[in-house]
Amino acid sequence: MTDKPFNILVADTYTTKNGEEKTSWIRLGVAFPNKNGEGFTCQLPEGVALTGKFMILPRTDKTEDAA
Repeated sequence: MTDKPFNILVADTYTTKNGEEKTSWIRLGVAFPNKNGEGFTCQLPEGVALTGKFMILPRTDKTEDAA
């Protein structure tokens, strides 16, 4: 497993003016792989409440620059 951080993302589904359904991803926090290779340590900003599904994905150059 990589030692690089991962983004914690939630999907926001919306409908365009043309009636097309799209999804945008909102970055909520960051996850760091544990040193033993099992699981993650996750950090979320204060006041964020999670319900439903979320994803943890490797960061890309684009999201590393924005973080």
